[in-house]
Amino acid sequence: MRPGPKVKPVDINSASRAELMKLPGIGGDEADRIIKGRPYPSKAKLLASQILSPEKYDGLKGRIVARQPAPAKPKSAPRTSGKS
Repeated sequence: MRPGPKVKPVDINSASRAELMKLPGIGGDEADRIIKGRPYPSKAKLLASQILSPEKYDGLKGRIVARQPAPAKPKSAPRTSGKS
């Protein structure tokens, strides 16, 4: 038996309400709770914060990720030519 197509994981920190609701078992109320609790340091925070039940989390943990924003680059000081 061939494996099915790989499903792109949904980022719980940036997905829209509609994208979240495409996940199995996630309705409007759950999607709203997920969005309200952002940002998440990890997907397990959905379980620890009781946003999802253990059963729903177990069914989704392979389909979701909690990507973190890239650290902001420090602003560099303006360059000087060294001439006075």
